[in-house]
Amino acid sequence: MLFLTTRHSAFDSEPQARLLASIDAAFAEIAAASPTPLALEKSGANRFAVAAEAGIRRDVHWIVAVSSLGVAVVFLAFLRSLRFFLLAVLPAVSGIVFGTAVTRLVFGRVDGVTMAFGASLIGVAIDYSIHVLDHHALAPGEEIRALVRRLRASISSAASPRWRASSGSR
Repeated sequence: MLFLTTRHSAFDSEPQARLLASIDAAFAEIAAASPTPLALEKSGANRFAVAAEAGIRRDVHWIVAVSSLGVAVVFLAFLRSLRFFLLAVLPAVSGIVFGTAVTRLVFGRVDGVTMAFGASLIGVAIDYSIHVLDHHALAPGEEIRALVRRLRASISSAASPRWRASSGSR
């Protein structure tokens, strides 16, 4: 029986994944050289943290891919415009790229919880563009600047809790 501890937190999945891989590799060498069968039993919070982050990353990739495809199909089925689709997706994609790059630069990595939170914000971010484009499809003759001015209150109330709180007195 061997008890180990590390300098890193058990929940810091990157160094813990390296440690667990090293333990597995060392055990494989020892087990291969042993004439009797050996069993390795491991326990610790680090195993769960590494497995949870791997699961989150896998799930986020699937969720983003499937939900993006679903949004694209529904969007193109109703608005029938690839140009509008690209216009609606551009803010969300640029936000994802910028946010991921800044997180990577500042913290050195993007962890699973951050990815899950960011993935949930994609749906929120694209809703504002879709809202404007839906109204544009319903009133195609209206100038886009006038449309945006007309929708400013509804978009602001969804985006700003401060405006919602003060709008009750109007």
